[in-house]
Amino acid sequence: MMKKLFLFTLLVSSFLVISCSNKDTTGSTVTGIDSSYLGTYTGKMKYDTASSLEYQSTLVVNNDGSASFTVDTIFDNLNIPKADITKTGEGKYTANGIDFSFTGSSVTIKITLPGSTPSMSGTLTEQQ
Repeated sequence: MMKKLFLFTLLVSSFLVISCSNKDTTGSTVTGIDSSYLGTYTGKMKYDTASSLEYQSTLVVNNDGSASFTVDTIFDNLNIPKADITKTGEGKYTANGIDFSFTGSSVTIKITLPGSTPSMSGTLTEQQ
């Protein structure tokens, strides 16, 4: 009888331990750009509605996960802190209306600022 009571108690406590786990199932929010994309990227960007006008652009990904972004005559060294950059997928990040999509040695950038039309996009290539 004592053995059955012990096994029953052990079984019930095992279920409680398993079901009351404190694991975070929501996932964690990753901030900053991964160090594998560290470097300087340059290229041209243009407004989606005025595709004939191109603007020289530079993105610098810093080793702390932050970035600085320049689009000739529009943004002059816009600093984007690591805390403002959220990973949305493999090689994909977003920060305050700017989407970054890294593939190989290039990054495609799309800027869609609230209340601002048209949007702007372009692909920049990593400089060696």
